[in-house]
Amino acid sequence: MTTYRANGVIVGAGLVGLSLARALSRLDGTLEVWENHPLPSQAALSANSRPISLSYKSVQLLKTYQVWDSLKNYATPIQCVHVSNQGSFGMTRFYASDYQVPALGYVVPFGVLYGALLQLVQAQSNVTFYVEKNTDKHKLEQQAPLIIGCDGTASFTRTLWNIECRTENRHQIAISGTLQCELPHRHTAYERFTREGVVALLPLSHPHECAFVWSVEKSQFDRLNTLNDESVQAELQTAFGFRVGYFQSLTRTGHFPLLTQVAKTQVKPGFVLVGNSAHTMYPIAAQGFNLCLRDVNALASVLMQTEFSRWGDLDILKSYLSCREKDQTRVMAWIQRMEQLFNRSTPGLQGLRSLSLLMTDLVKPLHHKIARQAMGF
Repeated sequence: MTTYRANGVIVGAGLVGLSLARALSRLDGTLEVWENHPLPSQAALSANSRPISLSYKSVQLLKTYQVWDSLKNYATPIQCVHVSNQGSFGMTRFYASDYQVPALGYVVPFGVLYGALLQLVQAQSNVTFYVEKNTDKHKLEQQAPLIIGCDGTASFTRTLWNIECRTENRHQIAISGTLQCELPHRHTAYERFTREGVVALLPLSHPHECAFVWSVEKSQFDRLNTLNDESVQAELQTAFGFRVGYFQSLTRTGHFPLLTQVAKTQVKPGFVLVGNSAHTMYPIAAQGFNLCLRDVNALASVLMQTEFSRWGDLDILKSYLSCREKDQTRVMAWIQRMEQLFNRSTPGLQGLRSLSLLMTDLVKPLHHKIARQAMGF
């Protein structure tokens, strides 16, 4: 019988890996978290203000993991979501008050969320961190009966276990940054579908400041990348409109390629993929990390009810996957439909887009269904 050093190894100390370690904080056993880079310093985390949009359901899970108390003073509530399509009359809005909740979701800085998770997990007596730059499948399998790949879109463990992906690359780039706006955002998040791509604005703690993510074609990005911030600000203003008045200033903070990537299988004997290593999605309606957190919660629930010796059994891992497949499929299908309808310049779709937004606003059961899905239910 093999003697293991730990009950499970989590590969990847990102948001998903740390969330899983935290969800297993009550585990009467041992976990290892392996990362191929040194953990970030507090100074580096403080400088990373990239906004993370948390759904209402995600906030409830973070409360369960006793993480939310470290975040709530930095969280900006989203009390309204406004969805529109450039050049059409249709639009729809979702209000937290319609669902008797204080907010549909919250925006928190990445550095604050990551720092809170890291501090809590480092304090757990059942977790040991290792920085392992060069490893292999055999070495990992010697450490624990279950290896959990939480190492992101370019997953190294997925490659080690020979798992292929279905990948759709639409050759688009997302530009991120912050905006100072003439009018207050009033805790409203905006999703606007334009000819150039999707523009998302998220409210930040200052009433006149928003974070933005603008998805554009690669050729458009190359052109915008040659312009200064003032010129990009003018073009973004034209694309977005004036719902928060004139943009007073724009600061770009980064960019990243957009793709959809789904692993053809998420479980093998002694191995499971969780988070972006299992599914990376087009960033419409901020579903990515929120879906990952629900995966984390389901896996933790299954493992907490399973004897350590059976953690790597394929039937146990399949039971986890069976309770997650419906939600994963539903979210990915919804995002694909939204992307096909609103983010493509196919002739004849403009009228259908307007009608879709109008129907969503008028047909209350449909409106409520979409709102609850965005909230994580």
